[in-house]
Amino acid sequence: MLSWSVSYTDHMEPYDPKSTGGLSPDLLAAYRSTEYWIDDLQVALKIGQGCPPLDRLLADNNLEIAVFITAWNPRSKTQPDDENRRQNTSLKVRLERLGFVHVYAGEGRGADDAWVPESSFLVLGMSSSRADALAADYAQNAYVYYEQGRASLMVCPPQASEV
Repeated sequence: MLSWSVSYTDHMEPYDPKSTGGLSPDLLAAYRSTEYWIDDLQVALKIGQGCPPLDRLLADNNLEIAVFITAWNPRSKTQPDDENRRQNTSLKVRLERLGFVHVYAGEGRGADDAWVPESSFLVLGMSSSRADALAADYAQNAYVYYEQGRASLMVCPPQASEV
């Protein structure tokens, strides 16, 4: 699976459904305006921006990349809390089995108060290809990839079975 970076900073690119996984402009805007909170660092990642505390944490662990990912609300369709918790527990177990030792709890906090924060994980040292696979397995539209002092929104195309 291949993801597309749709990180925007000062301007908005024209909407192109081919490069945005078919996600609506409103949903992309919601993802871009979400704060990706990291409990242990007491900071939030924001798309298109750096995060000095995360940069220091990565450097302290001789790593350069991180991923912020969840298993909540597959394809941004609201699920019951118990199902979301079950899926996120499954993701955490997978992360442990894959050998990731630097995993931090967090949550995606949307700008729209109607959207309940989604429990998530910051995973140090995870490649985008591994994140692509996990996002596909948990039917996620996107995840946040952090590298070189910048958070990027990575949009995942729908699977063939979902088209």
